Amino acid sequence: MDEHESLLRKMYAAIEAGGDVSPFFHPEAEQIEYPSVMRPHGHRRPLAEILGGAEQGRRAIASQSYEVRTVLLDGERAAVQLTWQATTAVELGDLAAGTALTAHVGAFYEFKDGLVLQQSSYDCYEPLHG
Repeated sequence: MDEHESLLRKMYAAIEAGGDVSPFFHPEAEQIEYPSVMRPHGHRRPLAEILGGAEQGRRAIASQSYEVRTVLLDGERAAVQLTWQATTAVELGDLAAGTALTAHVGAFYEFKDGLVLQQSSYDCYEPLHG
């Protein structure tokens, strides 16, 4: 398995376990979320906000899993197709605690010094029922 694919799979496992994601990101990391039902205007954030978002996720999500379907590698870049499933731990807007979420995701990564420098994602959520 390629070192970048291994890093991503370890990162997904850490997120699932509610662990620290900081070891996976380069200090100059940036995350871009393109518009989706959960973020209608999309969002761009630096490392501090990535780590803050991970902390918020640990409080808001009771459980989550990543099913990696495809990984395409090209030098310092990777494209990943996955399905993310989660259950909310708390009320999130119109969604009640205990709501099941499923998103089909196209995620694209650039690496620097063996770490994630940029992550961009297109999250396609299945219908939400709150």
